[in-house]
Amino acid sequence: MLKKLKLKNVALIEIIEINFEKGLNVFTGESGSGKSLILDSLNSLFGGSNIPLNHLIRPGKSQCLIQGTFDIPLNSVQWLEQNGYHFKNQLKIERLTLKNSEKITTKYFINDSSISKKKIISLGLYLLDFAGQTDTFLFKSQDYLKSIIDELGSKEFKSISSIIKIKSKAITKLKKEIDIEYQKKQKQKENIFASEKILQILEEANLNDKNEITKLKSKQLVLANNVELNNSIQAVLSLLNTNNDNFSAVSASLMETIKIMSKICKYDPTLGKYSDQLIHVQSQIENIIYSLSDYCQNLENDNDEDNLNYVQQRLFKLQNLEQTFSLELSDLILKRDELRGLINSSIYEDHLQKLQKAFVNDSELLNDLYKKQSSLRKQIALKLE
Repeated sequence: MLKKLKLKNVALIEIIEINFEKGLNVFTGESGSGKSLILDSLNSLFGGSNIPLNHLIRPGKSQCLIQGTFDIPLNSVQWLEQNGYHFKNQLKIERLTLKNSEKITTKYFINDSSISKKKIISLGLYLLDFAGQTDTFLFKSQDYLKSIIDELGSKEFKSISSIIKIKSKAITKLKKEIDIEYQKKQKQKENIFASEKILQILEEANLNDKNEITKLKSKQLVLANNVELNNSIQAVLSLLNTNNDNFSAVSASLMETIKIMSKICKYDPTLGKYSDQLIHVQSQIENIIYSLSDYCQNLENDNDEDNLNYVQQRLFKLQNLEQTFSLELSDLILKRDELRGLINSSIYEDHLQKLQKAFVNDSELLNDLYKKQSSLRKQIALKLE
């Protein structure tokens, strides 16, 4: 119900404020006194154009205000809640039109909060209706005209209409889900394109061992100092295993020591444990001599400048990869495996297809319901006519 109407600098009206009482309110006056202008201002308040925009602001003024105060009708509560408004008492609707040079702009407000023209027009259908010689409000609304027919429908018709509402909401929800899944799929495609390039680089690097860089550094150090290593180990082997005029080898000295200990053990068996220990030491030295000899043989086989170049180039490539992707080698291997799985996966494709199939099925069902609803509406309209 309209409680109050305030007009300021609207057309020929300078300022007027009207309080409406419950029941019938009548305006009387001579022709041209502004009675129709009051109704036309209500039309303008809710986005109408009964008063042309260039005539809306009082001559000589730069702005005009149309303000209506309404009780909140029950049928508007759902609309208000759906659009994010939670008012309990009254609604104050305002239209403020401003003129700056030749430009005219209009702003709409609901309880001092800005609101779009589209929403104001929609809200107006819940707050008032009027009819004049050349004007109507609700009867311009196709939804309102349908609601009149729908109220006269049978139980079957109302059941169909109820199902249509449910299906419409379900299809709207499905459409949103499809849009979201489609965006995810497109993003996945973009990610896959970028990931394929990264994966190609990582695959070409042939990453298999997370400790390869450490091993390559060790190998590089050995190859770079191959000659010194070989000479030093040969000197150690000479001390362990070679006799000359100046000194006897460790292994020869041990052998002689073991012989002596074996002889004296028969006089004192308690010395046998030392003899056993010397034999064990001799065995260890022989193993050391064998291992060092084998090591020297491998050094000679690896003593190739190409081997050092390969190790250095491989080391540079792996360290460059770590720097490029800001990841350690172990994480690069994990990243490669993850990208392999991502590129071979279509996690959004299957779900999107299921949603699209459900959307098509529900749309066909809804279309059939719409046809049936339309047919029943035509029958109701004939009876109403």
